[in-house]
Amino acid sequence: MTFTKYSPKRKRSTKPIISVSLQGFQLNRKSQELFKGKDFVELYYDTKMKIIGMKPLEKETSDSIRVRKYPDRSICVISATGFLSEFNLGRFLSLEKGKNDLRAAKKSIKIEAHWNSKDKMVILNLMSNMRKKFSDDDKQNMMKAWNS
Repeated sequence: MTFTKYSPKRKRSTKPIISVSLQGFQLNRKSQELFKGKDFVELYYDTKMKIIGMKPLEKETSDSIRVRKYPDRSICVISATGFLSEFNLGRFLSLEKGKNDLRAAKKSIKIEAHWNSKDKMVILNLMSNMRKKFSDDDKQNMMKAWNS
């Protein structure tokens, strides 16, 4: 008998991706480079443009959140349930799954992170995912539901 060995083709992301869930944010290896040497982050939200801003900080401030690092699992986590609920971003997560129901928001979505050198922060454009997946009518209906 002759056997052919199977080798799984693991594709590692070359882009900085941040997963957003109801609990907070999880950074992949590439996005961790944007936070290198920074143990805290301040969170911002642009309600008009639907953009999350994450400003990495070396020292703790009254408005900062700790970036928890797990070197054994190669991930970093930012717990931000208060931030996500204050700006009703759980609604976005459920709409992204195609339902207007918070129970549908259990899983995370992945958003490409971009460095904004002017503001010195990591930018997550929530609308970038929506543009790829939905028609214009669907997007308008989703935005009405999100803002309600």
